[in-house]
Amino acid sequence: MIMRPTTFSRTHEVFIAFLKLGLYAFGGPVAHIAHFRNTFVEKRRWLSDQQFSQMIAICQFLPGPSSSQLGFSIGLIRAGGFGALAAFIGFTLPSVLLLLLCALGIKQLPEHLHQSCIDGLKLIAGIVVAQAVISMFLKLCDQVSSKLIALLSMLLLLTYSGANQQIACLVLGAFLGFFWLKSTPQNQLAASIQIPYGKRIGLLCIGLFAALFAGLSIPQNHHATIAELFYRAGALVFGGGHVVLPLLQTSLVDPGLMSPATFLSGYGIAQALPGPLFSVSAYYGYQVGISESCALSMASTALIAIFLPGFLLVAGILPFWNRVYQLPRAYALLGGLNAAVVGILAATLYNPIWKQSMHSLFDVSIGIVGLLAIRYARLPIPWLVLSILSIQLIFR
Repeated sequence: MIMRPTTFSRTHEVFIAFLKLGLYAFGGPVAHIAHFRNTFVEKRRWLSDQQFSQMIAICQFLPGPSSSQLGFSIGLIRAGGFGALAAFIGFTLPSVLLLLLCALGIKQLPEHLHQSCIDGLKLIAGIVVAQAVISMFLKLCDQVSSKLIALLSMLLLLTYSGANQQIACLVLGAFLGFFWLKSTPQNQLAASIQIPYGKRIGLLCIGLFAALFAGLSIPQNHHATIAELFYRAGALVFGGGHVVLPLLQTSLVDPGLMSPATFLSGYGIAQALPGPLFSVSAYYGYQVGISESCALSMASTALIAIFLPGFLLVAGILPFWNRVYQLPRAYALLGGLNAAVVGILAATLYNPIWKQSMHSLFDVSIGIVGLLAIRYARLPIPWLVLSILSIQLIFR
């Protein structure tokens, strides 16, 4: 297939944008979402806040790596299938290369420097997420009822945390929005999501997801066994990278494919890197290679297998979304869904981000100054990352 010049230009644009994010988007799925909003809603204006929040809700409902699915969807909408692939490669490539370098034996930083960097990265995540929560609250919670839905979602998630509780908050937000919020259909066109293919392709993606889920359960060799293991993990996990780790531990450590020390070292390295935590699958795939010659191909197999089910599902659902959105009272329902997303982000900002990053008055001071800098002084995120890491290394 030959890409037209416009398609090539947009694909290149998507790749560069996500490659930059892959180099500095620390902090896990919630922080990634905040980085995406800052880049694609506020700066590049590829999406409206309404479109962005809808896509968050779709990805939250589906199993798989939610932030990577969101990036995949943004690339898909911007530049079609090539754009989706470019978004995935750009966002994932830096962390995969760094993880493979670590797997090849690159020495880690001394303990005190390592801990200072980890603390700085947590602070950065907190600042970016706080900025996203404030901006989304002001734009998406424009009614008293939507503010109450956001508050209720936040309180419920702080009381009962977990991936299932997040889905319950989204369902509750949609239900309350349907009955509480005013419906404003004149805004639906601006919030609709345009997909460059039809429902047949969507059904094909869903069918392929199901066929692979069934077919890979009959592995023929070591590569197929690893592909099945990682594909099943990606297809069954809700809640992102931290939730998939227990599944991988059961599948890799318990059967003796990997030692507990090796498994935990991969998790620890991934915590310190930008990009999706699911990239740790490349590290694990490399470690379970039968020989050095097949280790890289095993890493590639594990990486593709764990991301593929989530991408197939979101690609399958998107063509049907606008039809749902055009139903009566759909705008009110989605307004409640958007408010619930804000509440979920606010709850996550407190726990675990605030609780794990703000350990002293010094940390709180850096957090406030950083938030003011990116919100009012428009400090670019890469400069924020460089500044805070420098402060951590100098004063800690």
